[in-house]
Amino acid sequence: MRFILTLLALIPPVCAAWGRPAASEKKVLFILTSDRHGYWGEELAAPVEILRQAGISVEFASPSGKAVIDPVSAPDPGVLPHTDPLFQWTSPETAGKVLALHKEISEKGTLSLKAVKSEKYAAIVVVGGHGSIFDLNRNPAVHKLLRKAASAGRIAAAECHGTGALAFAGLIKGKRVTGFPDAWEPAQLRPELPYILQDELNKASGGLYESGLENLKPGEAPGPLVIVQGNIITSRDPMSSRSMGEALAAALRK
Repeated sequence: MRFILTLLALIPPVCAAWGRPAASEKKVLFILTSDRHGYWGEELAAPVEILRQAGISVEFASPSGKAVIDPVSAPDPGVLPHTDPLFQWTSPETAGKVLALHKEISEKGTLSLKAVKSEKYAAIVVVGGHGSIFDLNRNPAVHKLLRKAASAGRIAAAECHGTGALAFAGLIKGKRVTGFPDAWEPAQLRPELPYILQDELNKASGGLYESGLENLKPGEAPGPLVIVQGNIITSRDPMSSRSMGEALAAALRK
């Protein structure tokens, strides 16, 4: 009799587990820019690698069905390490992975945003790079996908410059959030920018933007920064790309 009662006590958790998809059955959508400024390669390659290693499948979408990469983020691995500060987080190994993944995406193309059904994905991620400022962050189709995911309790995430999509979609009010700091914006690109990302993130969150640079001591280098607020996940920059992948994988295992 005691054995039967013990067995019955185990049934509810088992059934609950059966009703919940395993991480390996979940799918993640990465939204990429089609703008000429491109997406930042490492911000796609690093999370995709981590998710695929966890057995989680990924798909890609863009406004035109064709993703554009920022060539600065996809250098020839043979010329690295690079002395340019832009490459301080890019190793020859990483550069090779960036180029390989972009070749895969270029050969297959991406889904068009209009063809995407949000309910298919356990997480939707807007990839950064300056291109996202121009054709993703204020794109109603991107907002619709993110809002549907967030309202259903699924993950809505964004990296670096792509975090503006969450701001313009109205999904970060009262939430701590990060994104590319204004202090790091390249001077040569400033005249082209239609808005200041950091200002928009701070305004939309209600003053809760964090750069991770606030309390650094003189000469101290910043580390990666990813902020998880329930099902909203943001990362600051390319050096935070692997941390974003790890945060996504951890959230999808729940």
